[in-house]
Amino acid sequence: MENIHALFQFIATQIRGYGKENKKQRKFKAYYMETKADSRTNMAKVIDYVLWRFAFFFIAFFIAFQIHTNLLIAVIIAAVTLSLLHAGSTRIRNKKLQQLTKEKRRFIASQRVYQEMMNKTGVEIKSYIIKILEKSGFTDLEMINSDHRLILLKSVYNKEEVMISLNVYKGEYYVELKEMKEFVRFLIDHKVKTGIMITTSDFTSDCYELMEQLNDRYKMLIFNKEKLLKLIESNDMFPDEKEIDEMISNKISQRERKWEKYKSTALSQKKIKGYILLGIYLIIGAFYTPYKVYYMAVAGMVIGLGCIAIVVNILNKKNLREEGAQGLSELLRDK
Repeated sequence: MENIHALFQFIATQIRGYGKENKKQRKFKAYYMETKADSRTNMAKVIDYVLWRFAFFFIAFFIAFQIHTNLLIAVIIAAVTLSLLHAGSTRIRNKKLQQLTKEKRRFIASQRVYQEMMNKTGVEIKSYIIKILEKSGFTDLEMINSDHRLILLKSVYNKEEVMISLNVYKGEYYVELKEMKEFVRFLIDHKVKTGIMITTSDFTSDCYELMEQLNDRYKMLIFNKEKLLKLIESNDMFPDEKEIDEMISNKISQRERKWEKYKSTALSQKKIKGYILLGIYLIIGAFYTPYKVYYMAVAGMVIGLGCIAIVVNILNKKNLREEGAQGLSELLRDK
């Protein structure tokens, strides 16, 4: 008997574990599929999905019935057509999901790297940039200038002397033309023909124009924030898959906690009386206005919300009692 009980416990644990993992995967998938252009909630997306399928089925059924005038054949044709549509849309959706997953994971990782980089002290960011350059193949790195704004290095890449400057700026400040001209002066003074300018923000349009002009006499490369992050990524200095999963889980948890806070506020016990009284007031007021239907509809929704709040509060109290009793029994068992 004990063996059977243990077996059932093992199966139940496996099912719970699978359900938990499946729920986690669904949350991750929903997070990846979110875009700024699509502001619908997950429930709205599901409803739209089902309604579109129903609409397509009935359109296909109507057309097939008009052609064949046979109910069974029309249903079969509509079902097959819907299945083909579903298979095609699923394939497209999966491809889109793969692309969005890759983009979002990279975006989250790059945000973390950038925030950590901008929080570093002057000494730390200097060491960090040197590490990136060394991993990228630069050798004989020699510090020429270093302050809170500019780090200037002389190095060798593929047996060629290269001058490197790093301008540490926040996102809203761009490297200006005069700073690029100062860097060109450094190149001339040190008789170096190749220069690389790196910034944690971006360059003004004048800088890009000057770079094009300089390339006739000098080999000039500029790395803005995005190019710098790509360089960091190419040297395997991004967070690993496990860290990215943890970051996404934290983002989802924060959102869920925010939603739970809104829900608990809207369905709190203090609100019940207000919902009921407001509903009654709207019902009475409906008889004295020309908009009776609208008043009644809103009153129904408000009273319905009050009823939901009553049910939710009863269930919450019941769950708390059960959790308390279970916790007490576990403590006594441990004793």
